Amino acid sequence: MTYKVAIVDAASDEDVRSAVYSAIDLADGFFPRGNSRVVIKPNLCSARMPPESGGTTRVSIVDAVVSYINEHNSRCEITVVEGDSDRSADEAFKRLGYTELEKKYDNVRLVNLSRDRTVKLVPERAGKLSAVEIPETLLFMDYFVSIANLKRHVNERMTGVWKNQWGCLPHKSVRVRLHPFLSEALFDVNSMFWPDLCIVDGITGLEGPGPLEGTPVHVGKILCGSDPVAVDVVAARLVGESPRKVPHLNYALKRLHRRPEDVSTVGCGYEAAGLKFITRRQYLLYRLSMRLRKMAGYVENAGYVFSISAYALRAVGFSDLAGGKYYSLAKAFRIGKDLLFKVEAAERTFG
Repeated sequence: MTYKVAIVDAASDEDVRSAVYSAIDLADGFFPRGNSRVVIKPNLCSARMPPESGGTTRVSIVDAVVSYINEHNSRCEITVVEGDSDRSADEAFKRLGYTELEKKYDNVRLVNLSRDRTVKLVPERAGKLSAVEIPETLLFMDYFVSIANLKRHVNERMTGVWKNQWGCLPHKSVRVRLHPFLSEALFDVNSMFWPDLCIVDGITGLEGPGPLEGTPVHVGKILCGSDPVAVDVVAARLVGESPRKVPHLNYALKRLHRRPEDVSTVGCGYEAAGLKFITRRQYLLYRLSMRLRKMAGYVENAGYVFSISAYALRAVGFSDLAGGKYYSLAKAFRIGKDLLFKVEAAERTFG
């Protein structure tokens, strides 16, 4: 199967509206039905980084997407969301111009996911996450639009649409704790919040350490597609990176049995922008730090397993447990395995 990604030139902010429209049309359009609830997730990882820095999504791109939706169906309820990062998402909305969208459109509202009501769920098929805290706004959406930026990332080499969903987890402390398990956790999060429309703001790229530091570089492209992995494959190539060398992207390709060669492009041609990165030695140190933190996470989980086992033995006794009065040995083993190897994408309820 071939996955299509649109590439459109956008030399400046004046070109954004027409470029976004063209990109969406080339990617076969986006037409929410009826009174749908559409959620748009831009990348507003810092209230201190204007779009010209390459670090945050241009409000003009979100504006163009809203306008495109409304031209085809003005009955949609559109919610623009983001979670707290270096500062409050509410501050990012205000400083980066997003509050103007609520004034401009009657059917648009802004939601800080970190302040939204949440529901704690146990995902049935998640490989790494044992529990996930989901904001109510995401729980009841009908369509999901993810708008990312073209950026380098110290731990992952680059970041795009696939990692943009990381901001769907409402608590910053939880996201920080889960960083060592990013590839596996991102796969679970994207499985729950799979975008219907994916856009990359590649007008300005961010080279260097990223995603919060670095040097802006004019790239002048907008990417669009309906598949987040395919869009990120093209984004990686545009950055000048092999998709297979991006840890979380390579993990997703393997889990989905995909090949980068299965992605085709339509629209304008492109050449790798060659966004500079940190040195190989620095990158390896970052990766080593994640590996050590992952090991520490498993050690912490082992501590919980011993603590819970001690409580069980004290409460019901060894003979009842070993005899299978409450759980079969096979089920007890599965519970222990999950406690040891899975992680919670939620605030801790014990410890």
